[in-house]
Formats: sequence, C-alpha cells, structure tokens
Amino acid sequence: MADAINKLVSTPLRAAKWLRSRLVLSGDIDVSDRHVLIIGGNFGGLAAALALQNVCRVTVVDPRPDFEWTPHIHDILSGLKLKDHLSFDRARLFQRLGHEFIQTSVEVLDPIGRRVTLGNDRELRYDACIVACGGVQRPNVVPGGQQHTTGFRHADQAELIEHQLTALADKQKAVTVTIIGGGLSGVEAMGSLLRNKRFGGKLNLHIVDAQDLLPAFPDELTKDVRKQLKKKKVTFHTGPKCAVKRVSRSSVELLDGQVLQSDVTIWTAGIQRQGLISQLCDEKNLQLKAADDGIGLVVDNALNPVLDKPQYGYADAWRETLFFAGDCASIVDQKLDKQAYHALDMGEHAAENAIRYFKADKPNNFTNANKPVLIALGDLEHYFAWNGLIAAGSVFEAMKESVFQVYMARYSLVLELKDASLSTWRRSTRALTRQLLPGMLPSGFWQTVESLFPNPLVALPRAALRRFIFGQRIIHYANPFTESADQT
Repeated sequence: MADAINKLVSTPLRAAKWLRSRLVLSGDIDVSDRHVLIIGGNFGGLAAALALQNVCRVTVVDPRPDFEWTPHIHDILSGLKLKDHLSFDRARLFQRLGHEFIQTSVEVLDPIGRRVTLGNDRELRYDACIVACGGVQRPNVVPGGQQHTTGFRHADQAELIEHQLTALADKQKAVTVTIIGGGLSGVEAMGSLLRNKRFGGKLNLHIVDAQDLLPAFPDELTKDVRKQLKKKKVTFHTGPKCAVKRVSRSSVELLDGQVLQSDVTIWTAGIQRQGLISQLCDEKNLQLKAADDGIGLVVDNALNPVLDKPQYGYADAWRETLFFAGDCASIVDQKLDKQAYHALDMGEHAAENAIRYFKADKPNNFTNANKPVLIALGDLEHYFAWNGLIAAGSVFEAMKESVFQVYMARYSLVLELKDASLSTWRRSTRALTRQLLPGMLPSGFWQTVESLFPNPLVALPRAALRRFIFGQRIIHYANPFTESADQT
C-alpha cells in the first residue's frame, strides 16, 4: 500500500526512472544474498536504500542518528519549522525498509579486500559499496573560531542558534549577529533570522565574506539581494580585506582592522572532504583522483572512482564494486551543483549499477536532471535559478516548500501509517498557517479566517490566485547555448 502511494506522489520523470530501475533490480538472477554497504544515510544513502528495498541485504552506516532535510534548516531560525519537521530517526526508517542501520563512523575502507573497519572496531565485508557520506563543514581555523562560533550544517545547530537569539531578545533591546560566509547557506540564514517575529525586529546583522554574496551566481542576483535588504539593519563586509582575523566571545575582527561587536556568531563558510574521502585520495593509499572542488573525488559516468595514477592488474576488479554519490562525488565530464536532488538521483543510480554489477550487466551512465535552484530570502523574496535564468517572486516560495513537503511525505510512507499521517499533517499545516497563507492574505484577514475556521485549507484557493499569478520578475537571463558557443 505504501509503495503504491509512493509512486503517486513522484513526478512522471522519477516514475519512469523508478520503472527502469525496477526492471534492473528485479529479474531472473537472484541477488538477495548479496550484501550492499551504504556509507552515509542522508540524501544519496537514503535514495540508494529505498531503491534496494526487498532486493538484497543492505547495511547503512552513519554516525548521526537522524536523516535531515538540510536545505531547509534555515527555516528553524525563522520559527517556521521545528527540528522534528526536518528529520526522521534513521534506525526506524531503515528498519522499516528491511535494512540494518549502524550508528557509527567508517574509519577504514579497503575496496580491494571489500571490507570496512567501523568506529566501534567492528569489521564488515561487502559485495558492493555505495559511499554517500557528503562533506563536512570546513574547520574553523581562525583564532577563537572553534570556541566562539556556531556551525550551520545540521538542524541541531540551527535550533541552538534560534534558542540563543530568543533568550537574548527577551533580555536586550537589540541583538547583534554576525554571519561568516555569504554563500547560499549564509544568505538563507540571514533571511530567516529577519523573518522571525520574536527577535527579527531587534536584530543588527553583519554578513562577512572574503568574496561577495552568492559568488556562484550572476552578479544581478547579488545586487537584488542587497536591494531587498536596503531597509533592514544589515551591514555587508565583503572582499579580501574583510576576511576574518580572529573571533572572541563578543566580537569579530577583520583583516582591515574593523572590530564587529557580535552577540552570536554563525559560521556558514563552506564544506570540505570527509576524512574517509581524503584517506582514499592519499598517495600512500589507493590514489583515487581528488576533485578540484575540495569536497569529493572524481568518478566516471557509472559513478565508479577514477584513479589519479592508473594501476594495472587488479584495479578494475575492485573499482566496479565501489560507487560514490552526492557531494562526495564529482563526475568527470559533468558539472553538478552540490544540491540535494543530484544526491538523490545519484544514490538511486548507484544502487541500480550495483545490481547490474551483480548480474554481470554493463553499468548505465548517469545523466543529471537539469533542475532549478530555489533560494529563500526569508519573507522578503524568493529566487529561481535555472539555465542562465534568474527570476524572483512569491510563487517560488510555494515551489520550494512543495518540494520539501512532497519528498518528506514520500519518506514518511516508509513508517507505520499512523506515524506517517501524523508527521505529514504536522508539517503541512504548520507550513500553511505560518508560511504560505499569512503572506498571501491582506493584513488582519488571516486572523479572522483562523478564528472562524479551524481548517486553514478553506482560504487557500482564493489566496493562491491572488498571490501567485502576479508579481514575478526576471532578474537575469543568459542563453546557455550562446554562452557555451562563445566560450568555445
């Protein structure tokens, strides 16, 4: 029953991919006795585990207890979501899929011997291994950084920041926050902080980056973000001279000599390779080819690793059993953003190719789904970036929220029906009452509707027509085909 509903909430494209993978994952050859080890239990790992349900024996290893929808942890800062809305208990989730979950780290991966050594000193052997461990937040090497900043990579960190700011706002007339890192995470965190009704109006924000805001996107987007924040208490410190020199409990010092007073300092500046990935790329080890992005390693189109220095004799025998997915994988001739949807697609594809290996079939090449990036700037603006197009408008808030709701509802179906229904109801009603409907309706109207009708869904059709049809605008457009032609 759960599987049937699962297919209905998937898009036609993913349904077609699912059908193709089922044809591979089923068939005349029984692989139920084969063991697939999945290292990492978030997007890529979960997608692989779902694809391998009832196909073979699966073990998932991850040091953290919960699956987290990390692209939305900024909503915890705004008060729109709670930690529980963004997470599932991995042990329950993988147990319901019929898989084993071990909460620990992988200390050593030996692809030639097809075995791993875990953090609890247990050794596991496998027939195929899918590595989807992602990256880790870049260590804060700035003097005082480790002691006096809070990272922004997981839901519990966002929850801690929100609690700190709520407590400070209850005691102080003004609260100063410094966000170190002006990339996607930093900008979305900034927007969400300003959106929070409990302390947003008391905030003075500093954004610090040695480059500029959103350096991976066109300059027009950066300019528009700055324009939206013009009337807010936000100060930008960008450029090489604004690199952080040191951090104390109550201040941040920049290279140009500025000292910024800071009640709470948030570190969002980048991610880097997991220790396990660095180990595999070490010249004393397998010498797998490290990716230039500093996060992952290079894989071919079948998601098997690429050797930095070709080795002969035994190399291909173990390469065909090892797959990489998500942020820790950089495909040799494809440029992919570090986005959750790529990790999901790669995890599913890695699972399919693992079964193809068991059946002695030729692996399929991975083709990325060209999907947009959706960026939230609190309740000030939402952006849509795709194929050289940058657009802004309220419809993209609903789009971003819909992606989250659909995927989380899909994963909820793995749980028992009662738990799945309750978690889906809590997520969707909170999104409607606190996020979508209040922004659509005139001032005061929502309070009236809420008092008269317990079910907020009654206001949705009229509000949607009013809010979503108008107000979208194009910020930037560059024909990707023309650009690529010019570059050649």
